[in-house]
Formats: sequence, C-alpha cells, structure tokens
Amino acid sequence: MRNSLSKIIVVVMFCSAIFSCRGKNDVHISIEDDHNGKLNLKVEANKKGKDIDYSNSFNVEGLDKAQKDAIVKHVLDSLGVNK
Repeated sequence: MRNSLSKIIVVVMFCSAIFSCRGKNDVHISIEDDHNGKLNLKVEANKKGKDIDYSNSFNVEGLDKAQKDAIVKHVLDSLGVNK
C-alpha cells in the first residue's frame, strides 16, 4: 500500500510539472556588438505556441550605446519578447 501510494505521488508530481511548463514562453536572445560597426541580433522563442526565429545584422557605425540599445529594444518590442 505504501509503495503504491509513493508511485501515485510521483506520477502526480511528474504530470503537474509537465503541465505547468506547457504554457510558459521559451526565449533565447543573442546580442553581439562586434565593435566594428555591426550589431548582430538573434532571437529564438516560442511564445504562446508560436515559434519566432529572428536574425539580423545592423550597421551601427558611429552610434553610441543608448542608440544601439534603442535598436535592440525596438526589435524585441516588435517581436513581442522582453529582454
């Protein structure tokens, strides 16, 4: 009886862990400033069941950090992902 109760508890915990992860968003963001005038931005995400795969390079020669951050923020906002 005790062994079967332990198995039931483990199964219930396992199922609840699986179902709690289903609705979460999975987001991976890669930002690379090569300091030679290129800003590479890559976003891979699954947001509410929708896959997002974005990759782009921006010419940021002569821009300061605030301007580069504004580009990144604009792209992430447009994609509906937060950093």
